[in-house]
Amino acid sequence: MRHPNSEILSYKYWIETAESLKLAADILIENFKIYFNKVDSDSSFLQENNRLLLNGLFQSYTLTLGFSIENLLKGYSIFCFQLSNDFTDVKSYYDIEKLLWKSKNGHNLIAIAQSADLQIFPEEEEFLNRLQIFLLWAGRYRTPKKEHDISLYLKDLFDLTIKSSDEAITSNLFNKIRNFIKINEKLGR
Repeated sequence: MRHPNSEILSYKYWIETAESLKLAADILIENFKIYFNKVDSDSSFLQENNRLLLNGLFQSYTLTLGFSIENLLKGYSIFCFQLSNDFTDVKSYYDIEKLLWKSKNGHNLIAIAQSADLQIFPEEEEFLNRLQIFLLWAGRYRTPKKEHDISLYLKDLFDLTIKSSDEAITSNLFNKIRNFIKINEKLGR
């Protein structure tokens, strides 16, 4: 019988999970846009249940997109690590986490990207920092849980928005990573 962790050690597992979460996020954002446009045309639409629906779609979208990007970056970092390192001593997710991401939690998107030397442009970094907030708390809770984050929240220092450029940045990240992996696979690496 195959060890249950064997799949989680595969970069393909992470990339495929990222792709499926991205498809789900796309459905969520399209539905959010439909309902948000109804608010623009009819302010009475924003009654209690519809407000909850919009909030649920928004939080579900940002959280799902955040997990999609997290899985994409983790798959990329595993792929890059395997290009030049022996992976035989890696037996579990926690081995990967300690060895590659060196992060207290697995949601530090910038640290994961940096672990694989992924070139991040300023607009991508801003996007990843915003998504990380949704992964840590804003995709699940209305306010942060940690005292430090609460003080920043009260000073309005968190950008809790989605931007028109987010979809293009997401596509660019996916394409950049897909192309890198495809080229290296063709080269037999």
